[in-house]
Amino acid sequence: MSDELTERIAAAVARALADQAPAPVASASRPAAAPAGATVSAGRVVTLDDVRRAIAAGAPLRVPAGAIVTDLAREEAEANGVAIVRGDAAAPRTSLPVVGADHRHERQSGSDYCTQCGGCMEPAVYDRKDRPAAASTAEMCARLDRFTELVWRSEPNEVRRLRQLSRPPMGRLPGILYACFNLFWLGEEVQTLRDKANAGAIPVAALNELLGTLCGRHAIRLSKWHLVDSIELLGDVQSFCEDRGAASHDELRELCEHLLLAADRVQAWVDRMIPWHTLDERLELVP
Repeated sequence: MSDELTERIAAAVARALADQAPAPVASASRPAAAPAGATVSAGRVVTLDDVRRAIAAGAPLRVPAGAIVTDLAREEAEANGVAIVRGDAAAPRTSLPVVGADHRHERQSGSDYCTQCGGCMEPAVYDRKDRPAAASTAEMCARLDRFTELVWRSEPNEVRRLRQLSRPPMGRLPGILYACFNLFWLGEEVQTLRDKANAGAIPVAALNELLGTLCGRHAIRLSKWHLVDSIELLGDVQSFCEDRGAASHDELRELCEHLLLAADRVQAWVDRMIPWHTLDERLELVP
């Protein structure tokens, strides 16, 4: 996934969080401010645990010059306001933001991951205030094509992050399998709507409503596995369908086909990392 798209998502999340967060207040659940100049040190590969140590200490995280910061560590730092200081650079004077008990995000059933901040564990909501819904089917298809272009040639960042995601007690593999099947069924359902649009028997307004609802539901499912780029994409399609939607059955069919290419490409990358042959050789089905 292009760094440009990842940066745009991070900026949009930060703006949405800034718009909704109340004034900071003291909270027992957050660390006290560290003494001025204090930092927490990390090694040459900065992990999620390193960032969490800095959060607990209420201090910036100091890393060696040239250190590699993993995607999950970078996202956790951005979500919690942890400054990453490289080499001998001076640490910032400001301490970590303190968020009080009144800080809340909207609730959505079916997930424990908040796509606004990536760390508060409220159910998933993706606030898309940074750009309006597409003004036409052609514009929406162009956005889908841009996404497809970015994920086509190499493994997207969100899939690399998925490789690191571990949920106790199940570890990494079950989450990867679920993400793969969530994306697979998204494609199957979009294909069904495409076929209905092609047949032309169901009013196009109803098909727009179904596609928007479908995208919203699958965004919730994918938020469990932190696939924030795909969540943004589905939110974009949902906004378009709710705002105006395709004007004809042909436009709806075209929209479905462009969405299929985008979603199926991400699903192919996830499927690629699963060692199907090894699983089949080593595991036996439960009687």
